[in-house]
Amino acid sequence: MVPTTTWRAGTYPGLRSHATRVNRVQFSPDGKLLASNDGDDIFLWDVATGAAVAHLRPPKPGHDLLSFAFDPGRPLFFGSTGDEMWWWDLAKLSPAQSGLPGEAAEPVHQRLLHMTDPPPRFNGAEIAFDRTGKFMVRTANVFATVLQLGANREDYIDKDRELKLAGWERFDPVRQLALSADGHRAFFGGLHFLRIYDLVSDRLVREDAARSPVLSADGRFYAERPEGQVFDTLVHETETGAVVATLPFPRARPTCSSASPESPSLQTAHVWPPR
Repeated sequence: MVPTTTWRAGTYPGLRSHATRVNRVQFSPDGKLLASNDGDDIFLWDVATGAAVAHLRPPKPGHDLLSFAFDPGRPLFFGSTGDEMWWWDLAKLSPAQSGLPGEAAEPVHQRLLHMTDPPPRFNGAEIAFDRTGKFMVRTANVFATVLQLGANREDYIDKDRELKLAGWERFDPVRQLALSADGHRAFFGGLHFLRIYDLVSDRLVREDAARSPVLSADGRFYAERPEGQVFDTLVHETETGAVVATLPFPRARPTCSSASPESPSLQTAHVWPPR
């Protein structure tokens, strides 16, 4: 789908909208921008007008952008290909005169870090910030890095260290990632479990069995996606593991869900089975 106001007849899909299916969306912390990604391209949309204000491309040809995140403390946008992480400057954005997303300008960007000996394949990558943008955690497959960030973009990383995810299955990448508001705890979701790490003492606090958990932006809550014939979605308080809500889906199983960064709510999308 593409906003009617920016649609133009006779233009190819990559110019007027995403060329392939959208696999991830995210709102900026202030709710004014929406980022959508199909792997190759990221469009930034002005939520109020529906106009595409930026077109971000993978800096390395053939390397998809697997994850992205808005910096909550600075007008920067981060994207990861797994082996590399880049930032884009969002201080000045403007839509293309044609109104076509594919013709929107790409902001100034720069590589922040890279792997010197990357694995041959990346099955997943995630990025998460604390509430102020002082701390970031990034993952690539089962590798995790904790970054303490500074204000100067030319020397953006003050400190960095690896976080050991001992016992994590090699072929099951980190699928969900969140940081607590104060940046002291990190929450990692896999296919069958959820882990909580204390970043101050560098230790694993707890591991819970969970079915494809979906984390809120600050890690306070997580939802379990249904499996098999179980159609209810269970919302847990992360620290205690207690179920705080049950969302019934009596006729269909949700196919994706995301947690709101500003309120205790969960958005889900689902398809109804054919009659």
